[in-house]
Amino acid sequence: MRHSTGSLGLQAMWRQGEGFKYRALLQMDPHVFLPFTNRPQTQEIIKRFKFRHESSIFAEVEGAGPDPNIANCTNQGRAEVHNFAYRGQDFERLSADFEFTGPRATYSRVEIERKEGRASAREVKVDDAAKTALLSGVLSDLDPVALTSCFNEQTAAVIKGYRFDKHPRVELDGLIGYKYGNSDFKVKFKSAGTAHYVLWDEDYTIHLPAGELKFKGRQLGYAVTGKVFGQDMTCRGAADLTPDVHDYTVSFQSGSFPYGVFGKPLPFERVTAEVVCKKGVVTFNAGARLFNGSFTLKGKINDAIRQPAYEGELRMNG
Repeated sequence: MRHSTGSLGLQAMWRQGEGFKYRALLQMDPHVFLPFTNRPQTQEIIKRFKFRHESSIFAEVEGAGPDPNIANCTNQGRAEVHNFAYRGQDFERLSADFEFTGPRATYSRVEIERKEGRASAREVKVDDAAKTALLSGVLSDLDPVALTSCFNEQTAAVIKGYRFDKHPRVELDGLIGYKYGNSDFKVKFKSAGTAHYVLWDEDYTIHLPAGELKFKGRQLGYAVTGKVFGQDMTCRGAADLTPDVHDYTVSFQSGSFPYGVFGKPLPFERVTAEVVCKKGVVTFNAGARLFNGSFTLKGKINDAIRQPAYEGELRMNG
């Protein structure tokens, strides 16, 4: 079959009682087949891709099954695609070995290229019935927001909040659900540049950020290290990502952390802080060195009421 976008070659054999075998070479835009495809799942998979005039498609596939229905066959092959988009994200190259039966597919030796860098994966298992992707051995220096948004836009929005100036080196393993709250995966990252972290409504720049994010259901656990104001910093905690829920915990340490009081930055040093927010009630316990003495601040803020109530204790010694 020839088309303006390329060609399709097919060899097939079917004998009643002996089964069906085929071998195909695809070098054309698969959107051409949409009018002839009546399976909604197949149509949805094809529609995720967008090809342009400069796109290049090469896929070898063969399979066998009880009848001439690809959905009932065990299929395997290799594909390489250049200059295309997937779920709205542009890619320069994608290559992988694959096996699929019905709605389940396994991709191995996966290599991805975008303008900003490369990524690889040892294995990716996609289950379009369960709407999940199980990733193993992913290594990437691509934009983590763009890569994650191919599977889950809500999770990508969380990662976007860290705002790296240079795309970090990322390791990723686990299950990403296409539906929000259906994930269980871990992300390790390390960057030679900077990132941003919002703490107590202030936006801070972290140099040489590194850390780990754990997504499980709608819960996020995190541990981040780096340098803030020229000193070592660590921040650990957890957050509930359920919409309109703002429960979280923060455990923070920093060698230096100037903080504005009455418009002037006070030189807090050796800072430690523990913060817990539950149903709008925030409890905090902070301590630091200040002016060669000590500083502690403990208290509670109730943001759950119209006019927030405050209570606490401030101590400055020496």
